[in-house]
Amino acid sequence: MVNRSDEDKLALTMVALQLRSDLTNEQLAGVLGLQRPMSALFWRVKAQELLAQGQVVCEACVGLFQAEYGYYEPGEYAYCAACCHW
Repeated sequence: MVNRSDEDKLALTMVALQLRSDLTNEQLAGVLGLQRPMSALFWRVKAQELLAQGQVVCEACVGLFQAEYGYYEPGEYAYCAACCHW
């Protein structure tokens, strides 16, 4: 099992929810390499708080940014303005 840092877990949770908001806690636990779905729930709540504030994670640099300052459509990867040159 991969031991991920808390920052990695939060970023991975946000990307997973950006792509599939309907993930179950069991599925999210698998993505995060966690054994218990309740542990995944903790990361889901933290990620959903940031997503509700309009923040997303850039797929390229893994930086947190406001969705309006880059490219993001729910169900797709997000790219900050520094990484995406559209």
